[in-house]
Amino acid sequence: MKKSILIIAVICCLGFLFKIQFIDKDEKKDLIEQVIRNSDAVFDAYKVSVYEGELKEPNFNSNEAANQFMTRITEGCKDGINFAGYYTLVYWGCGTSCQYGVLVNRKTGEIIDGYQSSFGSEFKKDSKLIIFNSGLVDEDSKSISTDQFAKLEFKLLENNTFVNVEN
Repeated sequence: MKKSILIIAVICCLGFLFKIQFIDKDEKKDLIEQVIRNSDAVFDAYKVSVYEGELKEPNFNSNEAANQFMTRITEGCKDGINFAGYYTLVYWGCGTSCQYGVLVNRKTGEIIDGYQSSFGSEFKKDSKLIIFNSGLVDEDSKSISTDQFAKLEFKLLENNTFVNVEN
């Protein structure tokens, strides 16, 4: 029994290691180059208008799991809208190289799961684009680290879900 568990554990670890995804130079090359040179141009391509009405408080009845992070979410919402026109993105650490968070729709108060990153993210209040693992970009050398267990990801918020940017 112990031997079987050990074999399964080794297979799982090897599978994880071989799934390390390096940035494909052809895939999303233009976006990556723009991020290195000037990230504002990338975000401007996905610009949205910023909501100026009354901001709703987080509705913890809309997401029971969010109750565990009530203080963090409530405090984060005090800073107002910070993503995609009418959302407050609130995130927190969940261990080494781990961030988890939620989106709060400030028009309705709905709390939406879906934010997970290993090396931070870059986002703007007037754009629906989010760049996950933006910490992989070395600002000094203008290069992207490829020796991590994470990849630079470009996603858009569409219908309360993060979707991959189409090439």
